Amino acid sequence: MNGYVFLNTDDFCVAWEAYCGRLISVEESSSQGRTPMSSWMASLIKKNDVNWLHNEMIMETIRQAHFPSQISRLRGMYFFEDKATAIRASEEWHDGRFNLNNLAEVEFSPDATITKVDHNWIYDNMRNTIDPTTESDTEWIYKYWRSETTGRNPLWELLVKGKATVLGTQLRNSAYETIRNKQPRTLGLLELSRVGWELDSHFGHIVAWLIKTPSNSYFEIQYASDQRDADNEEFIEKFRQYQGLRNTRDLNANTELVNPDLRSEFFRFTIPDNEMFSF
Repeated sequence: MNGYVFLNTDDFCVAWEAYCGRLISVEESSSQGRTPMSSWMASLIKKNDVNWLHNEMIMETIRQAHFPSQISRLRGMYFFEDKATAIRASEEWHDGRFNLNNLAEVEFSPDATITKVDHNWIYDNMRNTIDPTTESDTEWIYKYWRSETTGRNPLWELLVKGKATVLGTQLRNSAYETIRNKQPRTLGLLELSRVGWELDSHFGHIVAWLIKTPSNSYFEIQYASDQRDADNEEFIEKFRQYQGLRNTRDLNANTELVNPDLRSEFFRFTIPDNEMFSF
């Protein structure tokens, strides 16, 4: 099954994953003793939209209690089921993030789990603070998780747990230029990471991590690339035997492998005392 997604290749981390041709949900990321977080959730926290976060947590609480088989909005990935729906969303939402130049087609992995829901419920209700004790405030959430429509032309979105491969080259070329312009010394590792994806490895995959301080006075979101296969002999041997396309200008016997510097992406945040957040 295929889907469509908007990928902002001006963003370094997004560009890195887009060029490698992979999108990986939180559950598929290695915990490495830490708590992985979806890039969408991390961006939502960074925007400090407390009202929206409050509402998302209520939706997640209802999902866990009544619809546990549906994919979490906080941990899944978001896609449109076809190009026409993605274009329609771009035209209706008037949001710069949904630029058609950033639209990519993806192919889901065979084991991906998908929940199909009508985004119109979100568009109509998420701007207002939800009172979880008021039935009229939460009735629509149950309909959303049951995959019901609002009654008008549905705007179907797919919540996906698993992996997806980015198809085509135009957007990936744009992503490459972002990396080349911002951190050119990392291009060797970028290419190795791209080849790694073709070899079923997460090598180089950039993950957002939730870091809790000992005092819990604040939290921090940090980003790091997955280096687990750096010393994996099986992966190294697969790479030696790899006969596919390779950018030898960036990755050759003389290449110095330099990790991306992601410190500019780090940020700290606190949680209001009256909010219960589940990460």
